[in-house]
Amino acid sequence: MKVSEFMGSQFLRVEDLKETGPFRATIVDVKLGKFDKPDAYLGDGSILSLNTTNCRTLGRAYGDESDDWRGCEVELSIGEVEYQGRMTETILVKPISKPPPKPRAGNGGDVDDQILL
Repeated sequence: MKVSEFMGSQFLRVEDLKETGPFRATIVDVKLGKFDKPDAYLGDGSILSLNTTNCRTLGRAYGDESDDWRGCEVELSIGEVEYQGRMTETILVKPISKPPPKPRAGNGGDVDDQILL
């Protein structure tokens, strides 16, 4: 039996990390979520709504195309950011893995070693 339906919200909260402490996760997908903010879907089934700070951090580490973030490992921990003029606890991401390699430019097809004279 899959118990995820009994576990409550899949969205990570600061309180979740207060219970478990920092942990590592792999980004499996990024989709537009509530309030027109991206949501990072993680390998353990949880979802992290990405604030501006986390988007900036991931963009600097892995590029500004969120499709390129798939397969990247990050560490999640509690930190503080300024929100509406006051410091607020939030979940922060720290890139762990290197960015995935970019496809090399080329002809896009198989190489044909045959030489025609």
